[in-house]
Amino acid sequence: MKLLPIMLLALPFMAQADIFKVVDANGNITYTNTQVKGAQRVIVDETPGGSVNPSPRRASAGGAPAATPASFPKVETETQKRRDATRFQILTEELNDENRMLDDARKQLTSIASQKASPDQLASAQNKVTLHEKNIEALKKELAGVKQY
Repeated sequence: MKLLPIMLLALPFMAQADIFKVVDANGNITYTNTQVKGAQRVIVDETPGGSVNPSPRRASAGGAPAATPASFPKVETETQKRRDATRFQILTEELNDENRMLDDARKQLTSIASQKASPDQLASAQNKVTLHEKNIEALKKELAGVKQY
């Protein structure tokens, strides 16, 4: 039992691993825990709240967002509008499907309850209703975040 506290103290040191960044001839970036020829060691910020890959839009000291690097991929406005419209359409179709499945699940729950089914069957039917309700709530949140033009 005396060994357990010592093992727990050693755990953070055992979990630490070096991370390396490799860029191939085509410019593809790969991260690995194995050092290979040409790899660069990645410095990991281990302070509380630190990160491995800081966001490119991290705020600067003045509070303003940092400039986007020139190599950051850009999407044309019309292309993004089409993507957003497609996303909105897909989410709307999923919401309609979930609403239909919720109606079916509620009908099934009512039927099972009227037949005085076993508690397991009743719980299973109620879980299906709850699942569809949660899915609908999540889809509505997603739809609220889709940019409309």
